[in-house]
Amino acid sequence: VAGNEIERSMRAVVVVERGGSLGSGFFISADGLLLTNFHVIDDRGPIAVTTDDGEQYLATVVREDKSGDLALLRIQGRAPHFLKLASPSEISLGIDLFALGSPHGLQGTVTKGVLSAKRKVGNVDYLQIDVPINPGNSGGPLLLPDGRVVGINTFGLKDAESLNFAVS
Repeated sequence: VAGNEIERSMRAVVVVERGGSLGSGFFISADGLLLTNFHVIDDRGPIAVTTDDGEQYLATVVREDKSGDLALLRIQGRAPHFLKLASPSEISLGIDLFALGSPHGLQGTVTKGVLSAKRKVGNVDYLQIDVPINPGNSGGPLLLPDGRVVGINTFGLKDAESLNFAVS
């Protein structure tokens, strides 16, 4: 992913807040649809979405998948930018990946690593990555070098270095 591709992709990444939860999300269509993790919105109250240029919106839940830790949201209005999705079959072990998000509320953060393994837990496919994932990165996109999304940043194991996961 070239520098200008990262900057372009970052414009589609948002901060998602609900109750006491803070995470990331990203637009997947011009009509205001965005993806995040279910655990980011698993609280009470309105869902606030802040774009990279500071615009704020209220979002509604379109669909949720608790077991897969996914949530599809919609804002009223048009998304300023959106990302394209890729098939997980297009990736192989060792490929460079880029996580975009807002770790600890620091909007506009990029980290880089590689795909370490593909894992299946129950009916959920995970990508095991060494890309740093911190609180607030949850729900952000995991990008291929060409800028397409191959996963949603989900969690890192606290007692293990570089054992992080994204929902495929």
